[in-house]
Amino acid sequence: MVEIQIWGDFECPFSYLQTIVLLKLKEKYPEKLEIHWKSFELFTRENFSAPSQEYLKNLDTASQELIAIEEHLHFFSPKVLPNIRLAQESVYYARAENKSLEMAHAIFKAFFNLKTDISDQNEILEIAKSIGLDTTVLNEALDDAIFTKQVVLDEKEFKTMGFQAVPAIMIGERDFSPRSFMPIMGFKTYEELDKIISQINH
Repeated sequence: MVEIQIWGDFECPFSYLQTIVLLKLKEKYPEKLEIHWKSFELFTRENFSAPSQEYLKNLDTASQELIAIEEHLHFFSPKVLPNIRLAQESVYYARAENKSLEMAHAIFKAFFNLKTDISDQNEILEIAKSIGLDTTVLNEALDDAIFTKQVVLDEKEFKTMGFQAVPAIMIGERDFSPRSFMPIMGFKTYEELDKIISQINH
């Protein structure tokens, strides 16, 4: 079994693209691949802030990637960037149902394609409902900040690994030595990751 841990930011377009690539690889290797979403916030903010010119340029660059073109993705340019903590926490609830990657993808789609305010708890609950999660339990978990600690631990682990940008990946054979896991920084295409996966656990 190959395990992939991915750190991503819900306002990062390349994290969105990496999630799409991983979903496609999960379809190809349903019995071989286990994927866990991990949280990292590039720019911590309490409320809303205007996107920088660098951010908007990055958005345009991501839209020209082959996977974005193949999926007919049209990234809208947000006027403001929200706090994403609730979105991050909701993915840990989805993980218990083995749907963390699906929840992450649904959040990305809502933010980048549907202009959804992913800092709004009701919107997060609607996203969770769309992939079949129990929103009553999730609502209580978000109210009680059940998963806040896990998000903080993920962000500390990201820095400990020496990563400096998202998406960031650790990939290796599950239940093997953590030291054997390979760090991968930056967006990787389907072909690039497929080649790595096919070489693991033969």
